[in-house]
Amino acid sequence: MTVALRDPDSGATYYACMAADESIALGIDLTKQLGEIDELVRQGQEAVLAAMPAKLRDWMTSRGHDPAASWIEQRFTDIILNRGHVSVTEEMLAQLKV
Repeated sequence: MTVALRDPDSGATYYACMAADESIALGIDLTKQLGEIDELVRQGQEAVLAAMPAKLRDWMTSRGHDPAASWIEQRFTDIILNRGHVSVTEEMLAQLKV
């Protein structure tokens, strides 16, 4: 079902699809994951570093990357583009050479 949302100030109309069934559950889950990232960022860099896999943190640091920023970017990618699926797997971590 398509919903028309009209902006009373500009008169512009925006169209969106109403969520149904699995999309509702996915939306709830993605919102929860984004909230968790927001909370980590609010707690500061040390909380972000503590939340990420240690081997990945060490690998990023050894290559001159900012591990906290890289981890947040990775989590946003997982949440937004991968529909909440974590793409950094244990198998991937096992292949990292620090």
